[in-house]
Parts: sequence; C-alpha cells; structure tokens
Amino acid sequence: MLTVTRNKMQLIDLICKDMASHKDDYRQHKLVLTGSDPVPVEINSGVIIKRQDMKTTQEEADTIIVQQVAEVKAKKVLVVADDTDIFVLLLHFCCQGDIPVSTSVLMVSPIHGRAVIDINATVDQHREIIPDLLAAHGLTGCDTVATYFGIGKAVALRVLRAGVYARSYIGDTIRVLSEITSQATPFILACYGQTRCTSLTEARQEMWASKVGRSVAGAPKLASLPPTNEAFKENVARAHLQVAVWRNALQPDPPRMDPTAFGWSREDGSKTLFPTTLPSDIPLAPDDLLKLVRCSCSSEIPCKTQRCGCNSANFACSVFCACQGGQHCFNERTKQALQADDDDENDDVSQLNPGTYTHLYPSANTQ
Repeated sequence: MLTVTRNKMQLIDLICKDMASHKDDYRQHKLVLTGSDPVPVEINSGVIIKRQDMKTTQEEADTIIVQQVAEVKAKKVLVVADDTDIFVLLLHFCCQGDIPVSTSVLMVSPIHGRAVIDINATVDQHREIIPDLLAAHGLTGCDTVATYFGIGKAVALRVLRAGVYARSYIGDTIRVLSEITSQATPFILACYGQTRCTSLTEARQEMWASKVGRSVAGAPKLASLPPTNEAFKENVARAHLQVAVWRNALQPDPPRMDPTAFGWSREDGSKTLFPTTLPSDIPLAPDDLLKLVRCSCSSEIPCKTQRCGCNSANFACSVFCACQGGQHCFNERTKQALQADDDDENDDVSQLNPGTYTHLYPSANTQ
C-alpha cells in the first residue's frame, strides 16, 4: 500500500493531524511536525505556529532530518534513528563543515541497548574516506539502489581504504550518465576483485570462465557474477539520482530530475516507480539460447513431470522458462536451487543498518 505515493502522503497527514490535535499535551517540550506541507508547524505550550524559516520541498525523511540538524542552534543534537542512510549523511555533512563543528551530533537507535554513535568522533577518526562514503554507499546499495550479490559495506570500505575512490561524478547534476558510469566502473570492479578488467561484462566473463574452466560442476550462480554493462548502467543511474538528492539535502528544494531518465519506469495507473533492469531493446539472452534452455510448461502443476524439457534433462528451470523458475514451478531441482539461493542470501548479504559500519565508528558515553 505504501509504495503508492498518494497513500503514503495521506498516512503522514493523518499522523500529523492527530499529533496536532493533542497540542495541549506539549507544555514542557517544543515539537516541530514536518508532513506533506512544505512548511512545518511548531507546537509549543498549546500554540501551533507555522515555521516559514524551515520550509522545504525535500520529500525524503532522511534528508529532512539532516537538514534540520544543520539548522539547529544547539551545543548537542541527538538524532534518534536506526538508518544507514542518515548515518552516512551525517558523516558527510559534518566532514564538509555544513554542520558546525561546535555542534556535538550523536545518533542513537530507537532500539534500547544499542550504542550511541558519536558522529564528530567518527569523522575525526575516518576523515580520509568519508568524502567517498556517500557515493560508495549509494553505488553498493541503499533504499533505492540494488545491492550486488556478495558485495557488502565491509567490502566497499576495504576498497576505499585501498585507495580506489568512488566519489567521481556521482550526484553531480551537470554530468552526463556516460561519464558517471565510466568513473563508477573501476570502483565496482575493485569490489569484485577484477581490477584488470575494463568493463563489468568483461569481468562477468572472466569470473565465469575461471570457475567453469576448472570444472563444469563448478559453474557459479549467475547472481554471484557482476552485472552486464547494460544492467550496471541502470543501477548507476539510480545511484546517481539518489546521491544527487543526498548531496543537496541541505537545500530547500531537491534537484529537479525525472526518475524515468535515471533507471526507473512509472506505472500509468498508480504512478508507482519500478526499477528498470535492462533497457527495453536489450533481450535477456540471445533467441537461439532461449530456445535451447527454456521449457514452456503452463499447466496447474508446471514442470512436475518428465514432459518438461528441463526436468527430463535434469536441469532446474530458469527465468527464461514459461514458469520463470519461481515459487510456482514444480520442478524439484528448481525448488532446491531456490532454497540454496535463500540460504546463501541469508548468510552473505548484510542488512542495511548503522551496525553495518560497526567497525567504522566509536561509541559515545551513554550517561
């Protein structure tokens, strides 16, 4: 339901109206509410006033939080959040000096018992890599950008410390996508350990050949390989759009960029955005190959019997088959492959939260 922007805005408005209706409860503290209206409202001693000085058309809560941290005139600011994007944004703007060094910024999770993060101390300790952290985080996966299988934040940090920079042109709105993709390529290649390659497609072929060359049975899962150049370009476009919004987080308005020009497609009815995996003119595989490896089973129990070409050949079905090799496929080998993928993903893919960077920040005194 909340993938539809209109529904999300209605829910936010309901929450803000309900809190404003209890204005008399806020006698000892000042509360500022930021909803769908560009102008936040302040509740103080039962009085509601408009805060024109805090007007913003930024749509992401992450950027609004950082924007308000920069505007607060206080010696200490405590950000209550458990979100990696906010953590990286705070590091970025504190390092740049946009958030005054005189302001002590702390971040604490709403989950009781977790460490309090001292943002200022983290910046001092890791200043050499923080200028690249925003781009590296966006490139390797965030709320709006897909991750690369097996490439977690620890890998990205290791590559940054090795001197492979990620900042390039990502998030720079005056750069064209071809330039951005060219400069993002070496960083992702380094994450895969393929620094001798010049493109993601070449690295994909190299990794496949190196494993299959030793043993046919050792053929790697497609998900573990680097994406093709075409798929990589779409992911870089989404990362560029997201990082551009982040870099302009302290501005009243986000950059005017059409998501459909940066790796997204929009559904006509709900206006919901969906990631574009490949350009419409790029096939998933050559037609000759598709004819060799796919089945066309379409019964109520597809691929269960030996009539299925994949089943009879002792192959698992794939995305190229009529069943798409998904949960509704009755081929036992497909089910085993799906279960193995789930197990690997649970083992290898890091969850996105500030704990992903636990070796990067020191803890503050919680007293």
